[in-house]
Amino acid sequence: MKIAILHSAMTEGNNGAERLVYDLANEWGSRIYICDYDEKVQSSYPGIEHIVELKRIRHPGSFSRKYLEMMNVMTRRRDVDADFIFYSTPMPLFRIRKDPTPYMYMCYTPERGFYDLRGMLRERMRGWGFPRYQMGYMMLMYRKRKDWDLFTRRVNPDQVITNSRNVMDRYERIYGSRPRTAIPAPIMISRFRNRPSEDFYFTAGGLRPNKRVDMQIEALAGTGEKLVVAGDGPERGRLEKLASTLKADVDFLGRVSEEELIDLYSRCKALIFSAQDEDFGMVPLEAMASGKPVLCVNEGGPLEYLNGKVSFLFEDAGGLRGIVQKNSIDDYTSMRDDCLSLARRFDRPVIAGRMRKEIELILEEFY
Repeated sequence: MKIAILHSAMTEGNNGAERLVYDLANEWGSRIYICDYDEKVQSSYPGIEHIVELKRIRHPGSFSRKYLEMMNVMTRRRDVDADFIFYSTPMPLFRIRKDPTPYMYMCYTPERGFYDLRGMLRERMRGWGFPRYQMGYMMLMYRKRKDWDLFTRRVNPDQVITNSRNVMDRYERIYGSRPRTAIPAPIMISRFRNRPSEDFYFTAGGLRPNKRVDMQIEALAGTGEKLVVAGDGPERGRLEKLASTLKADVDFLGRVSEEELIDLYSRCKALIFSAQDEDFGMVPLEAMASGKPVLCVNEGGPLEYLNGKVSFLFEDAGGLRGIVQKNSIDDYTSMRDDCLSLARRFDRPVIAGRMRKEIELILEEFY
């Protein structure tokens, strides 16, 4: 069976959705049909240029122009050489009503900016100095929210999967129907390595309000502990100012390459994860694949796989501070084997096999 993967854009690198389609394409021998592509991602995804079709190198211009072009490309009927289509982004959903090819849709989450994160984003955006075109885009999306929801409900929920039970519940709460099942995104265990721990905590991801890196900075300030932050985003300036004000030992690295990220995972003493109600949480899994335990906020998707042998949970900055002050490098190092054992359950061949089995069941049931 030939499976095609439809995805809107690969432009960032070290992105959970991009990593998923790359791993599945390699495991299934699939082609990735895409409309916005940045050659820089080749450093994060070796060989990606050989499995991508319909790629368009990013061009200068406004965000709105690029977005409309992307919509145009993804909604037009095109010949896709496949027996089955795996949709990995909301935009290709418009094809489903026109294209009779059997499909499965991976919903990473309903757009959170429309729902639980809307108030936070609106408040923080006031100080970001967004260009006018970005603000206009956000306003457009808010105005079209009801139309989008109405359309999304037309997708057969029995052909929808999510990456966690947390997202399944969110989908059902918002759209009124429950997806077929939850299958987590895979990680490639062989990519990661474990090295002796050095005296720093690590966090990775986009610097956005819902990641709550400010909670980590407040917790570590005055403890003598060092925090290394990999990632960039609109919150970076505010976070750097906060770290300076609190005299916290924080090293902001900005975006890092795949190799640099793997190296940081391998050398940290533990990962700190504070995202608000995270959909699933690939970063904690990648840390555990490196033999490092996770200090995680007590909410969201990571709670579905974390346990007391591989993690410590906290409620707020005070709770995180208490964990940091109580534990040493030796305490974290003693958790290494349990971390590696748990991470192996999410290895790429295991998860890709589960997804393929679900595809086969969909073909039996509906086609």
